[in-house]
Amino acid sequence: MCWCAHYKVWLQGRPSVWRLLCRLPARRPRQSWWWARPRSSAARRWCWFARGANGEPRPIPAVLSHFWPSQNDRSGPGLLTATAMRSSAAVNSASSRLQAVGPWLVVLGIAFAAASRLPGATLWRTLDAQGHAYRVLALERALASNPTYPRLVPDLLYGYGYPLFDFYAPLSYFVALSARAVGFSHLGAIEVVAAMSFVLASAGTYAAARLVAPASASVAAATVYTVFPYRLVTVYVRGDIPEALALGLFPWTVWALIRLARAPSATRATVAAGTIGLVALTHNVSAMLLVPLVIVAGVALISCTRSLRVGLWIGCAGIGSLGLTAWFTIPALYDVRYLQPHRLYFGDYIGSLGSVAALLSPVSLVYYYYPDTGNPWIPVPPGFAMLLLSAVGLGVVMAVRPRREIALAAGCGGVVLMLALAGMYSGLAPVLGWLQLIQAPYRLLGLAAVGTTTIVAGTLAALPS
Repeated sequence: MCWCAHYKVWLQGRPSVWRLLCRLPARRPRQSWWWARPRSSAARRWCWFARGANGEPRPIPAVLSHFWPSQNDRSGPGLLTATAMRSSAAVNSASSRLQAVGPWLVVLGIAFAAASRLPGATLWRTLDAQGHAYRVLALERALASNPTYPRLVPDLLYGYGYPLFDFYAPLSYFVALSARAVGFSHLGAIEVVAAMSFVLASAGTYAAARLVAPASASVAAATVYTVFPYRLVTVYVRGDIPEALALGLFPWTVWALIRLARAPSATRATVAAGTIGLVALTHNVSAMLLVPLVIVAGVALISCTRSLRVGLWIGCAGIGSLGLTAWFTIPALYDVRYLQPHRLYFGDYIGSLGSVAALLSPVSLVYYYYPDTGNPWIPVPPGFAMLLLSAVGLGVVMAVRPRREIALAAGCGGVVLMLALAGMYSGLAPVLGWLQLIQAPYRLLGLAAVGTTTIVAGTLAALPS
C-alpha cells in the first residue's frame, strides 16, 4: 500500500480533518498537493469520499457520514447541516427585510387611503382650492413670459398685477407646476400636492417616531397624524393645500432634529435647516407655528442628551434655515412698508377665542368645523374625546415610568398640546394679540395634531411589549 493510501486511511478516521479540508478553496496551485487537481470542489469531494483506500466504492452510509456527522461527532457542521444553516439564515434575512419594509407599506397604505377621495371634483367644492388652482395658472403664465422668480403676478387683480409671490410662500405652487409638466390639469396638480401632503405626513411621522419607539407604536402615531380630523378638514373642507403640505413637513423637521441631536454633524444640521426652510417656503402661518415646536423639541433633546452642544447645533440649524430662505424673506420684510399693514384685516382672532366649556364642547366628540353660529371665526374645539385620550396617555406614561427619551417625548407632546389649547382660550386674550397674524384660532389645531400624535407614540412605547 502506497503512502497516499495510508494517508487516506489516517484521514478517514478523523472527520474534523476531513471537514477542514473540504472548506479549502475549490482551486489550488498544481504544485501544492498531490490531490490539487483542476476540478470543481464538488467533484473533488466526491472523489475523496466515494472511494476507499483501495479505490473500491465506499458504502453510502460511510459517504454520507461526512456530509451529516453522527451524534458522536459534533466537532463541526457537516455539509448538509451547513446548507440547512445557510437556508435558515436566508429565511431569517428575508423575514427581517419584511419586518423592516412591512410597516412602511402599512404607513403608505394609510396615506393612500386618506387621499382616496381626492380624484374627481372633491377639491373643487372646497373653500380655497379653486383659488390655489388659479394661482398655479397665474404662476405658469408668469414663468412663461419671464423665467425669473415672479414676485409680481401680472394676471391677478383684474390685470393690474398683484405681488402675490413677494409675500406668499410659493413652494406648493412650484410642486404643482411639476405635476403640470407631466400632464395633470391645474386642479389635478393641486390634488397631487394634497396627496403628497398625506404621504409626507404618514411617512415622516413613522420615521420620526421610529427613532424613539418600536414599529407598532410608530405605525399608530403615523395613523393618528395622517387622519387627524383637522388635517382631513384642511384638505377636504377648507382646501388649504399649502397648509396641508406644510403640516406634512412638520414630522420631517422633528425627525431631522432628533437625528441631529443623536450624532451632531454639519450634514445633519444642513438637513435640519433644509426641513425648517421648506416649511417656511410652503406656508407662512405654518412657519410661525413651527417656531414653538422647534423650541420645545430642542429643549427636550438638550435635556435627553444632557449636552448644551446639541442646543448649539440646533441653533445653527435654525440660523441656517434663515439663510436658505433669505431670498424670499428679506424682500418680503422690506416690501411690507408698502402694504399699510395697520389697515389689513386678518380676522377677529381675539373675538374668536372661546372659554374652557367651548374648547371642550360636546357638540361633536371628535371634531366639527364651522359651527352653526353664522360666524366662521368661532374657534373649532379640539374635541372632548381627543383631550381625554391624551390625558389618559400622559397618565399611563407617568405610571409606567419608561426610559428617559420615551417620557420626554410624551411630555413634549403634552406641552405642545397645552400651548395649542392656550392659544384658543379667551382668558389669555390680553397676551395673545400677536397671534392675530395667524388669522384664526383653529390653525392651532395643527400644533394640537403634533402634540396628540407624540403622546400616542410615547404611550404605546411605554407599555410593556
